[in-house]
Amino acid sequence: SFTEVWKGGDLNRIYGRTGHRYPHSPAVLDSYLYFKEQEMRKIVTALEGIRYGISAPEIMGLIAKQ
Repeated sequence: SFTEVWKGGDLNRIYGRTGHRYPHSPAVLDSYLYFKEQEMRKIVTALEGIRYGISAPEIMGLIAKQ
């Protein structure tokens, strides 16, 4: 699948570089939205971990895998 191809932070690196390389283009907004989506996924993972009573180290492990 597409996500398997881009594991290992490749998308993070691409979006980070694009936002810095083209500061006056729509790529900056695209990069911003991408990183905000990643942040929201981590928050949801943490909240659901708390909701289901998962230990803090296990929650951190789940977040680190994202």
